[in-house]
Amino acid sequence: MLQMGIIYFKFDEAMNKNITIFRGDADLNIVRITCSFVMHLYTFPEIRLAQQMTQYALYNSHKFPEKRIFFPLLIATMKLIGAFSAEIGNIYYIAGYTTISQVIGGYVRMSIITKIDDIMAMTITTVDTGGEYSNNPIMYRRRQNIMGDLELVQVWWKHKLFNPF
Repeated sequence: MLQMGIIYFKFDEAMNKNITIFRGDADLNIVRITCSFVMHLYTFPEIRLAQQMTQYALYNSHKFPEKRIFFPLLIATMKLIGAFSAEIGNIYYIAGYTTISQVIGGYVRMSIITKIDDIMAMTITTVDTGGEYSNNPIMYRRRQNIMGDLELVQVWWKHKLFNPF
């Protein structure tokens, strides 16, 4: 939630400023491409984790209270949208910066925003997540295709297991 709020306010600020794209010289553009690529590498694990969280929630709905997967799916979706928004926001912002130091500073700001959900999660829990993961690994079917997912969703829909309340 915090990550999504920060990204929203950053985009709102950018839209009100009407940032124009500055072409720049070769050095500036190399730094821009490098920062964009590193941000892509930085957000890829977040996107992959959101995908795994979604798969886990869908395939293990019986492990959630009353088989309601709305909130786990909501968290996974927010994680996915936050990662995509941070990556796109990083590219949008650095296209308007005119110096290398501004580009690097903008990249650092967006990378902190990208990891804010992980930082906040570390402050509110006393659970040893590393130990929990090793004791109870997250399992999901690797060779599942989209047709199997659609069939599973149809079964849930038929039994009305999509109700979040």
